[in-house]
Amino acid sequence: MLRKKRYRIVIEDESRLMELWSLKFTTLKAIVISFFILIASICLSICLIAFTPISYLLPGYMKKNQRIDSIETLLKLDSLQNQYESNQLYLNNIATIFDTERTPSDSSSLTKHKPQVIEDTIMPSSQEELEFIKMMQEREKYNTSILAPLAAEGMIFTTPSAGSIIEKKSIDKNSAKIIIPHGNVIRSVTEGTIVDLHYDIIDSSYTIIIQHQKGFLSKYIGTGQPLVSIGKNVITGENIALSSLSNSKYADCIIFEIWRNGLPLIASQYITPKDESSTPYGSSETIEGDEDN
Repeated sequence: MLRKKRYRIVIEDESRLMELWSLKFTTLKAIVISFFILIASICLSICLIAFTPISYLLPGYMKKNQRIDSIETLLKLDSLQNQYESNQLYLNNIATIFDTERTPSDSSSLTKHKPQVIEDTIMPSSQEELEFIKMMQEREKYNTSILAPLAAEGMIFTTPSAGSIIEKKSIDKNSAKIIIPHGNVIRSVTEGTIVDLHYDIIDSSYTIIIQHQKGFLSKYIGTGQPLVSIGKNVITGENIALSSLSNSKYADCIIFEIWRNGLPLIASQYITPKDESSTPYGSSETIEGDEDN
């Protein structure tokens, strides 16, 4: 049987030839001691960084007052960004007014600065909100079919895409399913301003919302790559997105909705998928196109 190798560390006072301290250990004992020393060093370093001011000496770690200053600076920058966007929209409106070659339209379609509001999907609606919604629905449910067409008089509506048709099952519904030839682009049904544009991870598509004059709002769900940005003014028939993100050779489809003053309308009554040209709402050509559907 082989004998274990033993080692010894000795500290002596050579002037007196006295042994002051000695340590005997084996190879295994040296490894265990080294391991525990390493663990103790790591724990000590973590405690020093977490509970002492030495952490401020580390690169990339800001002091408390520096973090407060950074947050205040970011808030000021955000306010400046909002003010810049508001001023830019104002200048765009001035440029639109002085553009003599543009299509004449109602001045209410000019861009207004509207801060982006993030909807809270975690907090449920309060009882007061539910009662207010119910009151508004009771007040407007008999007026929508009369007031909305009257408000649309003189407005120009077009199809969401050339050659598109409305699925038969959704003709009388608020959300119309529009079938579009593959490769076509999505266009604005009438003049307005882009107020929302976001990507839907679940459906792998984009949703675009356009605010129009006289309280109308159009929503395009399931579009491809957008060609516009939030705050941009678009005219009737202007391209706003590709029809699809996929490489399919077949027809694409989107969900189209139109609203007025917060109430949904029947989309097929305001667009004419079989009529390629834009016609004023309420004209004989538009009515014939709707009857064909």
